Amino acid sequence: MSALTWTALGALGVAAILAVFGATVLPLERAARGGVVVAWLAVGAVVVADLVDLARGDRPGDLLTHLGYAVAAVAIIPLLAWRAPVPGQDPEGARAPASLWVVAIAALVTVVVVLRLAQTS
Repeated sequence: MSALTWTALGALGVAAILAVFGATVLPLERAARGGVVVAWLAVGAVVVADLVDLARGDRPGDLLTHLGYAVAAVAIIPLLAWRAPVPGQDPEGARAPASLWVVAIAALVTVVVVLRLAQTS
């Protein structure tokens, strides 16, 4: 695995730990939410680097599975950890943010997906 992948995995781990501590004992909500954004950007960099490798001709054994992991890696955190207003559902357009437990789980699931992405390369 590349240093970039290890960096993304580390950032995801730190974000998950901050989210768990923020949900249980310490007031770390802003740090946890900021950490998950940084981790998501690191995962995006891993996926971009992987797509560059694909464009250069480095083909994995099962291309569709590999691309599925790449899409899932960048989609899990926005889908689970970030909540956007739903038009028509709330007149003010505001919804409560996702629980820090959901943020931690999203970070850990993304760790698994990034690991699988690296293993299928």
